Amino acid sequence: MTIDKDSAVATGHSRVYLHTDAGWKIERVSADRWELERGPDGWVVRRRLNQQPPAATPVANCLLQDCASESGAPQTIL
Repeated sequence: MTIDKDSAVATGHSRVYLHTDAGWKIERVSADRWELERGPDGWVVRRRLNQQPPAATPVANCLLQDCASESGAPQTIL
């Protein structure tokens, strides 16, 4: 998250899970961007964007898995 006076931008990722007869699976992943503005009553969302990464890319593969290396340490994928 970056804050500049009364504006802020938060980025991250999200996953939507679906329960099937075989158990839980990741149905959708996306990269997210939230643009916020501080007003008299606190922070409010002014704009929200999300985009699915192209399939079979390192970003998509990481979001569909746990993003850990064989040693268990987080990986840098960008």
